[in-house]
Amino acid sequence: ALAALPNGWLVSGCAGGIVKAWDVECRREVGHLPGHEGAEVTALASLSDGRLLTASGDGVVKVWNVEECRELASFTRVVAAVVALPNGGAASSSGDQLVRLWSADLSAEVATMPGHAGPVTSLVLLPRSGLLASASHDRTIKTWDVDTRKPRLTLKGHRGSVDAIDLLPEGHLISASADTFLKVW
Repeated sequence: ALAALPNGWLVSGCAGGIVKAWDVECRREVGHLPGHEGAEVTALASLSDGRLLTASGDGVVKVWNVEECRELASFTRVVAAVVALPNGGAASSSGDQLVRLWSADLSAEVATMPGHAGPVTSLVLLPRSGLLASASHDRTIKTWDVDTRKPRLTLKGHRGSVDAIDLLPEGHLISASADTFLKVW
């Protein structure tokens, strides 16, 4: 998992629960965030204020001040994907077929958005529209209005689980599926 921070640093997370901060310009490690030892880091998200969310197979989500390598908060929730929202909060997903919204201080779950028929594997914010996109093992991608907490559009076309979604530089959504195809939407 990778996340770019507003200060220009890059954070990486991998198997074994290792989370490291890197100064890309100087090409050196500048910090180590302990706390997920022994569990694969499944998701990282950079918040606009510089805080970082980390999630791992240990079922714990942590909020960090990366520059100080200091844990600010944590909560228990198995998470497959996490993404920062413009309000300072976050959205997360897991194997329970729900997209969850978290408060700006990340202390409370404020909403769940049901709609998928399989585990939700990936999330991405669509900045042009302000919508949130989610990918699922149910072979679909859904877009969500975060304010109303309602689905806006369901994209179908993959013959296998949709394992990852992201944005291309020009703003198009790209998806990767177990059907071995990439699709640009």
